[in-house]
Amino acid sequence: MEVAHEALISNWGTLRSWVNEDREFLLWRERLGMLLTEWERVQESDEALLRGPLLVEAQKWFDRRSQDLSDQERKFITAGWELRARLEHAEKRRQEKELAQVRRFAATLGGAAVTALVLLIVSLVMWRQSESAHTAAEQARDQADGLINFMLFDLRDKLWPIGRLNILDGVAKKAKEYLERLPKNVLHGRRLREKEIMLRNLGDVLVLQGKLPEAMEVYQQVLAMAKRLAEQEKSNADWQRDLSASYERVGNVLEAQGKLSEALDDYRQELAIIQRLTGQDPANAGWQRDLSASYERVGNALEAQGKLSEALDDYRKELATLQRLAGQDPANADWQRNLSVGYEKVGGVLEAQGKLSEALDDYRQSLKIRQFLAKQDPSNVGWQRDLILSYYRIGQCMAKSGNNSEQAQKLLRMGLDLAGSYPGVDRESLIEALYEAIGRSP
Repeated sequence: MEVAHEALISNWGTLRSWVNEDREFLLWRERLGMLLTEWERVQESDEALLRGPLLVEAQKWFDRRSQDLSDQERKFITAGWELRARLEHAEKRRQEKELAQVRRFAATLGGAAVTALVLLIVSLVMWRQSESAHTAAEQARDQADGLINFMLFDLRDKLWPIGRLNILDGVAKKAKEYLERLPKNVLHGRRLREKEIMLRNLGDVLVLQGKLPEAMEVYQQVLAMAKRLAEQEKSNADWQRDLSASYERVGNVLEAQGKLSEALDDYRQELAIIQRLTGQDPANAGWQRDLSASYERVGNALEAQGKLSEALDDYRKELATLQRLAGQDPANADWQRNLSVGYEKVGGVLEAQGKLSEALDDYRQSLKIRQFLAKQDPSNVGWQRDLILSYYRIGQCMAKSGNNSEQAQKLLRMGLDLAGSYPGVDRESLIEALYEAIGRSP
């Protein structure tokens, strides 16, 4: 708690504009959403319900803003309180049963035996007090954990878009000190996973700040914890997923450092875990999405090393996975967008191999999806950018082939027209690339 409070105090002048009730509610609701998703993933198991300070905080917002919560969110919070009531009732009955047994036993004794029994009861009371102190310490740690995660996760996502991650320098330092001082005997099961999540968030902040060596050190600690948890319970899909995410993050840093061969090793470790999870539950759309992303990371690392045939194999596996996902839910715009990227990845390798006709087929599939998405939501800047890139890629690929030069020029100019009204920060670089492609086109 001391660490978390120091972090708040040292940054309060800058952060206080974030901490008004409405923003606090929205940030809390984002955290609740992640916990709710996990509860649904484990078939609404009691193990994933809110407890302790998390449940108290949820009830606060339930009382204040119940009308702003979804039915499922209200159900999640209510289920937490119902579980707490059942546990308290069970504990009360257990204590009453113990007391009744003691009374019955005392009725049969006298003299020294009663004295001995009194001493036993005193010892029991002292043990109960010790347990209460332990519970209070756990609750204090939970509160400190929640506050640190708020700094490392919620505020990170708010400060990053405006280029103010330097504000979190002090928070990151204090969080690391707090985590290093946690007693080793509390780091098992739930507590170990919570520390793993906090360290992962800390590593993410360090990456966004460009501190790759420091981030790698943190991610290696996270990976060691994830391995330990996954080994403890190999059937726990969430812990296996955490392990795959740890390999991914280590791979990302290695790739950013130019250590492509080492990054590829970690990406393949991640892929092997996701393949196992997907094999156990083929209908799980989340695993399928993770599988497609993992294939892409392996493909990217191979392509960067010039291993085009191997990269193409992984990109095609990614594309096949995305086609299955998009086919299951054609109205899911995110999956359609990912599918367009899958086609683009395959087309890019085919183009690099000189197979221009095959590349054009994949580029056209990508373009078709992006035209549809951009038409559905013209205000979506990301989709407008995707469409501009599709016009550029297909236009310059046509120009390379030497055929359909007029069509190539037409597509490149369509991309240029869109880039003229595109508001993104890379607008000028897109316009420059399109002008160069038009100049090269015969």
